[in-house]
Amino acid sequence: MATKNDLDKLQEMLNDLWEKINKTEIVLAEEKEKYGWRKANVQSMKQAILSKYSRMYQFLRKEEQQHLEKLDKKERKNLRKLKKIELKLSQQVQDLQRKAIQVGLDFKKLDLKTVLDVKDMLNKSEALLLQYPQDDFPKWTMCHVTGVREMMMTFQRDITLDPETANPYLIVSPDLKSVKHSCVPQHVPDHPERFNYSATVLGAQSFSSGIHYWEVEVTGMTEWEVGICKDSINRKGNPPLLPGEVIALKTFKVGDNFCLANSHLEGNFHIKKSMQKIGIFLDYESGYISFYDVTDGLLIYSISALAFQGPLRPFFSPCFQNEDNTSRSLVICPCIPIS
Repeated sequence: MATKNDLDKLQEMLNDLWEKINKTEIVLAEEKEKYGWRKANVQSMKQAILSKYSRMYQFLRKEEQQHLEKLDKKERKNLRKLKKIELKLSQQVQDLQRKAIQVGLDFKKLDLKTVLDVKDMLNKSEALLLQYPQDDFPKWTMCHVTGVREMMMTFQRDITLDPETANPYLIVSPDLKSVKHSCVPQHVPDHPERFNYSATVLGAQSFSSGIHYWEVEVTGMTEWEVGICKDSINRKGNPPLLPGEVIALKTFKVGDNFCLANSHLEGNFHIKKSMQKIGIFLDYESGYISFYDVTDGLLIYSISALAFQGPLRPFFSPCFQNEDNTSRSLVICPCIPIS
């Protein structure tokens, strides 16, 4: 039979057990209450996110519409300018045609004084005909698109240069992150991978799928070219480029003006100033590539619906510089950690 001491100990153990049960129930109730708070917080954040993105979509749609309206307005302005120039030149041509016909009809009947008068008239008419529009290059239009760089930065890649592809007149830095032109050729082997005519070096990475983004510093350079090219591109001589072999953006200086050209549009275009940092965005499966002015936050140019086939390589050219600019380097920017 249990002694009183045994019963007392048992009762004490039961009391401790009930106390622990009560504490556990209190903790459980507190955790349920905390869960309720967390759930309310998550639900609140969901609503905030939905509201925020809804407003962002509205803002972006409005911004998109404003950009399109602005570009339509610019296109109409350009068309009016063309019509005005066309009318003026057509009138000049018609006037000169009439004068030429009149002179031709009376040519054999003209005396010396009349001949001199006609020559003077023709000289003035020729000068008038040569009064073409003075705008040698049209201006290039760029647009700010909210959130573009933030989106592209999630696909940033650590790009390095492949010195085995560099033209002998190019110097690639030891860290494989920058390249510059040299007036003196480097003593390098002339293997099949190396460019021997164009001032080009390729990235070490190649892309046959996926989405990729990298940035290139071009500050202070008067001429440069960046983009992508097929890995199979001809490295020797200066043969005509095949369609889609290089997709690149290039700038150069004419007098005091900076101009821009790209591989998919004919002609050269004025830009307001030299650029400092260029972003290149590639979506292989979608056949899409775009160029971005990182410093001013502007979309420069994009091409879509391309049918990429085979590996693509990042393409870099500091171009052949004059002696005053040979120290300028084209620099691949380091990857920035995304928080």
